[in-house]
Amino acid sequence: MKVNDKTSPIHSLTPHQISEPGGVLPGQETEGLARTSKDRVDVSDAAQRKAFVQRAIYTARTSSGIDVERVAAMKQAIADGSYKPDLSQVAETILQEVRSFLQEK
Repeated sequence: MKVNDKTSPIHSLTPHQISEPGGVLPGQETEGLARTSKDRVDVSDAAQRKAFVQRAIYTARTSSGIDVERVAAMKQAIADGSYKPDLSQVAETILQEVRSFLQEK
């Protein structure tokens, strides 16, 4: 038996390749399709957790996590002097963080 080099390597699935509940991939058309199959697949809790982590990692890698418009608005407010933080709220938040830090020790 001859093995050819036309096989593709196996890669991790992206979140878009992981099936949504009901066995339908995101963007896949389902309207008008009759479900006649009685096949069933049970996915272990460990596999579901792994898929969740893979989706989270993919989202973290593809998203900056920064609201660019909000940052621009804050910069403008600071520059023109209209930014007026609630100093008592700032102080309270700092105190909460210090208390939390001291309780962990």
